[in-house]
Amino acid sequence: MSNREGNGADGPPASRIAHSRRAREIRKDGCITRYPTQGGFTRDSRYAAQEIAPQDHTRFLRANAESALFGELLTLLRPKRGCPSGYFQDNATLRGELWKRIQCLKIDGYVSVNGMAITHKIPSLLIDDTKYLPGSARAILYDIGFETLSLHGRDIGTIQRKPVARVEAAGRAAVRQILAGKPDARDPYRGFTDYFKALQFHAHANGMQDATDMLDRITRDDSFGHPVTGPLEAADFLANDASTLNTHLRRCREAAKPSRWQRFVGTVFKYRPIPLLLRLLQR
Repeated sequence: MSNREGNGADGPPASRIAHSRRAREIRKDGCITRYPTQGGFTRDSRYAAQEIAPQDHTRFLRANAESALFGELLTLLRPKRGCPSGYFQDNATLRGELWKRIQCLKIDGYVSVNGMAITHKIPSLLIDDTKYLPGSARAILYDIGFETLSLHGRDIGTIQRKPVARVEAAGRAAVRQILAGKPDARDPYRGFTDYFKALQFHAHANGMQDATDMLDRITRDDSFGHPVTGPLEAADFLANDASTLNTHLRRCREAAKPSRWQRFVGTVFKYRPIPLLLRLLQR
């Protein structure tokens, strides 16, 4: 399988886009985004708040386009009750929604989905295979493998042309080596520091830690002391061939299934028996 996404990664989406949760801006122009598209805003800081004036709004977003797009991605994947949101069933649809938000924020030409994914160490976002959804074990291993090969001097283009399975295998080998070795006491992530960005993103996507606000670099300038526990948990979940992570995701899928009562109520409302009975009684 090729490690290349479809042509829709940085162009108009070809399919209907799933809706997002907790989006902050909903406007008449059809744009639904985390960040406002105009009017200025206040950027919080530990030191002194920064006022982004209306006339500087788009200029600021363009200067910080990758952070803006990453913030939108985190919002789209915001976990729900400690589990993945489940709104996106494939990466192509997710990339399509990101492209739409690029247009809404007027930052097209300043950022691309491809570039953001590479910069934030999450190239698995560019794979068109449902087994590599954000937060999944295979996506994490692929991203670790990608970074491992990059650290060993392979250029990005060469890695992208490699079969997905080979890059993922490099990630599995790196994880096994780290888990088998003696961790450096000075390393807070027990050997996984090089993969911090990917682990933090995937920990957010699979529900270990909601990092939507913590990693917002548009309306704030730092994490304001949020504990960064997600990457450490994500690393722990990779032990035993990621069995703990797969168990967590399986439980989330089971919990998302409707109960018998919910299925019954859904069936009742689907066929709408009460209006039907009323019409019959009126005859």
